[in-house]
Amino acid sequence: MKILIFLFPLISLAQTGDQINNFSKVKAADTIIYYGLDFSNFILYNPKKVATEDAIDQYFSEWTTNFHAQNPKKEFELFLRKKVRTRLEDIQLDSYKDLKNYVRSENRELSKELIAATIKEYTLRDHAGIGLVIMVDKFEKARDRAFLQFTFFDVETSEVLAIFDTNGKGYAHGMMKHWLVGMDHCLFEFKTAYRKALKKKK
Repeated sequence: MKILIFLFPLISLAQTGDQINNFSKVKAADTIIYYGLDFSNFILYNPKKVATEDAIDQYFSEWTTNFHAQNPKKEFELFLRKKVRTRLEDIQLDSYKDLKNYVRSENRELSKELIAATIKEYTLRDHAGIGLVIMVDKFEKARDRAFLQFTFFDVETSEVLAIFDTNGKGYAHGMMKHWLVGMDHCLFEFKTAYRKALKKKK
């Protein structure tokens, strides 16, 4: 089932839609295992910058480090209304290292099927629980939008339980700060959508 969420226009454009498969498991959990950012399927949609990956590679660690520094565990516990166990090193240190030709002249959507397939390939230290990973879909220069998909999954079975599809406007000078602002706007949108999902009876 897809849910369309309309938010403040600075932050949200039309979305592909959230996917809520089994959110009851998320609601019932007392602890969320938070894995942070996954760049493994990332693209930068900017036809003017094709083949400039060597100049952009340096920013992945900065985006990751700064995003988590600005949005610490305590903040996630506050809005998720649950205990949070962080496992950032399980994914984030390696998620972008195998990327090739990720600066594209053609746009694309990160499919829910690819998200599910990516999660099934994870090697995690935990063998049970409810996980949350932030799939970094793309940065789209023409519209100055970052696209993130906040994904809850069953750690034991790799079943995707819910995907919150967000986008946020990037601005500020410099490659790192510009897209970091966009990611923070995505987080704000996710918080709003998550609260709405919590209030639903099913």
